[in-house]
Amino acid sequence: MRQAKRSLSFPLAALRGVCVGFAVIAVIFAVLSVLVSVGKLSADLMQVAALGSAAVGAVTGGVVGATAFGAKKLIIGTVVGAAMLLLSLLISAFSEFSAFPNARHLLLTAALLGGGILGGVFAAGHKKPRKH
Repeated sequence: MRQAKRSLSFPLAALRGVCVGFAVIAVIFAVLSVLVSVGKLSADLMQVAALGSAAVGAVTGGVVGATAFGAKKLIIGTVVGAAMLLLSLLISAFSEFSAFPNARHLLLTAALLGGGILGGVFAAGHKKPRKH
């Protein structure tokens, strides 16, 4: 098996994936907030939309981190999802009155870790065409 060429170190690739993942989540949140403010989306659906945007951001971050590193794509995707989970739990611990784990935290864990792993799988399945 041929070794893939690495363009970034492991921590830098994971950091790039986490930053891109959170940027995607922020853009989705901005779009959702506009939809709620103009009345096109019910505010009751925001919790479900937040979990969906977390999953989309984690998938995007996993793909970006895995393609930036070039090898061990599934591991990079998992690390990106885990880092996003830890950062979001840390932020919620300092911003909410109750930082105790509940069902929402379990769903967030599944969305971020599953999204990161899925991003690594998507990046591993993507092969560049060979030049002859």
